[in-house]
Amino acid sequence: MTLVEKYVKQIKNEKDPKKIIEIWGKATKNEDNKNLSLSDIVSIHKECSKEITAAALTLDKPTSYEKK
Repeated sequence: MTLVEKYVKQIKNEKDPKKIIEIWGKATKNEDNKNLSLSDIVSIHKECSKEITAAALTLDKPTSYEKK
């Protein structure tokens, strides 16, 4: 299993939006993944864009005290 496949599997299997964003963050950090090319990162995003976007939108919802 390649590193790209590993990240895709982790993101697709995760249900917690916060953890999805954490996994995506790890995948895109160059200092953590010196072996991932820009093409690899784009591949992960293409495969998981739906999950990453949904997680980001879920976390972006304002809490009740922030609503005015």
